[in-house]
Amino acid sequence: MSCPFLRRWQARGCRNAPLSRFILRQSLHAVSEKCTSAQYAECGLYRENPEPDASPDCCPYFEERTVETCMGAPNVRFSLPQGSLPGRCHSEQYKYCDVYLSLAHQDEQTGVARVEDIPVPSHLAFTRNHLWIDESADNTWHIGIDAFLARVLGRVDEIRFGAMTGYRRPAVTLTVRGADLRLVFPAAMSITASHAYLRVRPETLTADPYGQGWLFEGDGTHRAHVLRGEAAVEWMRGEAERLSSYVHSHLARLEPELAADGGMFGHDLAGFLGRDELLALFDDFFWPEIGQEDNA
Repeated sequence: MSCPFLRRWQARGCRNAPLSRFILRQSLHAVSEKCTSAQYAECGLYRENPEPDASPDCCPYFEERTVETCMGAPNVRFSLPQGSLPGRCHSEQYKYCDVYLSLAHQDEQTGVARVEDIPVPSHLAFTRNHLWIDESADNTWHIGIDAFLARVLGRVDEIRFGAMTGYRRPAVTLTVRGADLRLVFPAAMSITASHAYLRVRPETLTADPYGQGWLFEGDGTHRAHVLRGEAAVEWMRGEAERLSSYVHSHLARLEPELAADGGMFGHDLAGFLGRDELLALFDDFFWPEIGQEDNA
């Protein structure tokens, strides 16, 4: 499946032109008539470099090719020879292109269940330490944090990747309110790319966890136990209740500030905690080894 913003066109151009500019066929009717008839001999560009053995019916410098255009590109429409656009444009990986994500609305494209105010997209699988994984038909995987963890963190000050590529367990260290929180996917995979942009704009991680906040891309043959569909929704509901109970029992001094409507913990829970409290909470809910015992 290709990106919905990808378009293919037939374009015509002159290989002898200084800028070798190609124009869409629909816009070049009059010019191409000259290029594909004996009139081409009158063209100044041809007379600069005439071809003695050229056909009398078509300019030897006339060229027609298929070009591709990203219709979602901001401010400018660019056309490149077929196959020149990035590989993600031609596969399901387009879902993690920054241009696509800036224009698309995930809730409209896929079924999204909600637990309280926490979205649980049906096309994703989840690990028990609150990472999601999206498997494309070409066996490409994307990994990120889920909305539950994003709600707890609120704001991330710094993101450091353990390794940008290679076969290993994807790992990242998040600095939140002075505490370093290590988050690890509970299975090894072949990492082909890490979302380095997040090192410059770490706030994107929690602002758009299922889209522009993705962390890793790779070839997936993972063995981690994951939750999908209704099982993921029920698990998320249990996690929300467990965290609300945790707040009420372990952090009673903060309960009036943290409880949202219906007793659900509020956004930016980490902002109300001291460093030791945040580390203890992270160990209970997001520790790297959670779910490891379920590995195949």
